[in-house]
Amino acid sequence: EANSQPGDVVFTDDWDVFPVFFHYNAHNHYVVGLDPKFTHARRPDLWERYVKISRGQVPADVFVDMPAEDGKKPKRRLHIELQDIREHFGASYVVTDRDHKPLAKMLSNAQGFSELVYPSSDYEASQDEPYLIFRIQSGGSDADGENAPTANVPQENVVYLSSLNPVSAAQGWGDLVADRSVGGGPIRLGKRVYPKGLGTHAPSKLEYEIPAGFAHFEAMVGVDHDTTGRGSVIVSVYLDGERRFQSGVLTGVSDAVPIRIPLGSARRLLLEANPTPDGKQHDHLDWADARFTR
Repeated sequence: EANSQPGDVVFTDDWDVFPVFFHYNAHNHYVVGLDPKFTHARRPDLWERYVKISRGQVPADVFVDMPAEDGKKPKRRLHIELQDIREHFGASYVVTDRDHKPLAKMLSNAQGFSELVYPSSDYEASQDEPYLIFRIQSGGSDADGENAPTANVPQENVVYLSSLNPVSAAQGWGDLVADRSVGGGPIRLGKRVYPKGLGTHAPSKLEYEIPAGFAHFEAMVGVDHDTTGRGSVIVSVYLDGERRFQSGVLTGVSDAVPIRIPLGSARRLLLEANPTPDGKQHDHLDWADARFTR
């Protein structure tokens, strides 16, 4: 309270941090001070930014259901970075506790963006303290998720699905992730890491409009390496409702399966993944390098 201005915004890394700080300091504004379901319902875009940042899982690209005036909830792609603490939340300070060390570590390394001010300026000496406070430094916008690429397709020979907004997306656990696995790590099938692709979880249905002028859908599909050999999924690919591909059972130890399907005059692509009778546990599925090609 003695070192901030009235109304300064404080980014707290968990909603249960709020009562402690508000009890002693009511002249600041706190990012999350109620059951987080209220935040999620009112501003799902800010909530997704909050979740990824507070877990230290940035930079990241996610797809979010955004309520529209017609009652529909179209998917919107968000690019999330650490700088969103300043640019989207307007925060001057960040409070971290022992449960969010990845975020604290990121902030300690973000030279020119944040500085540790409590309980000392030495992160190595302070990292196990109950609470750390970082001051966010003023500066220009380093990242603006509002301007992230959307469904405007560049005129090039390859367009990755991770750069497009899906028409619809539903899955059994977690959220559809661009260029990462559903668990938040890199897309890895076997020994190979793929920089582009979609991370999802069976059961899932992902539908995309096919841009004009493209000839094939291509991908490598499989269960992500982060399942340590577990998981089992069967995938299918549909064009305008007609199934054009179905895999056998894919597991965490299976080789990635290459897919190359002529698009013809089709207008919609549906990627479907279904669990096997053993259930959906560990069914982290990757559509690695998923792309339309000319």
